[in-house]
Amino acid sequence: MDAKFDAILFDIDGTLLDVDMNTFMPEFFAHFSDYFCKKGNSEKITDWLLKALNSVRNNNGRYTNEYVFLNHFSKYIDTSPKELRNELDLFFRSSFPNLKNITQKKPSARKVVEKAFNHSNNVIISTDPIVPLIAAEKRLEWAGVANFSYNLITTYENSCTTKFSSNYFKNIFKLLQLNPKKCLVVGNETDDMKSSLHGCSTFLVDDPYITLEPNTPHPTYKGKLIELLEII
Repeated sequence: MDAKFDAILFDIDGTLLDVDMNTFMPEFFAHFSDYFCKKGNSEKITDWLLKALNSVRNNNGRYTNEYVFLNHFSKYIDTSPKELRNELDLFFRSSFPNLKNITQKKPSARKVVEKAFNHSNNVIISTDPIVPLIAAEKRLEWAGVANFSYNLITTYENSCTTKFSSNYFKNIFKLLQLNPKKCLVVGNETDDMKSSLHGCSTFLVDDPYITLEPNTPHPTYKGKLIELLEII
């Protein structure tokens, strides 16, 4: 039997991983600031981080998101992009894992991903690529779905846009030579649902922590993550 979808694309936070980002992000900023406090006080570190992330968000596609972030943030803390890359790797391996305790596994996540691999030729992790691969891998571990051979995990190393850009999903479809009309994007935010503008189907995961933007396209499907088992 032919697969219903040639590709299934999953977001992580709030989709495969149960997490309230309104709690997670302040904790992330606190851990990040504590780790880099030797480069400046915590308020400055957070401000510099937000400015660097904003530069990534507005990346015009000429450089990778990693290049944009490293070159912006390294200037604030007076270090080289290469040294910053090493420091970030240490941070995501040593301090970032402490945030696991404010996340929870979704009991249905592994079943859904397993079925996706059984019924589709391409399974992709389409998380917003503003952090390195190690950060995505850690969150997939916390969700209990790390040990799968995903066709692609979008990270700041391999991406030149973010979900803020309409080119984000377009670039994925082009890279993997996918027909958007045969793709299903699974997520819990407005940016995920906007992928339908390229012609793909969408599944909006119910998330009590997220308020969608007024201009959010109507999803093709909507429900709890476990209900996705009936669709794929």
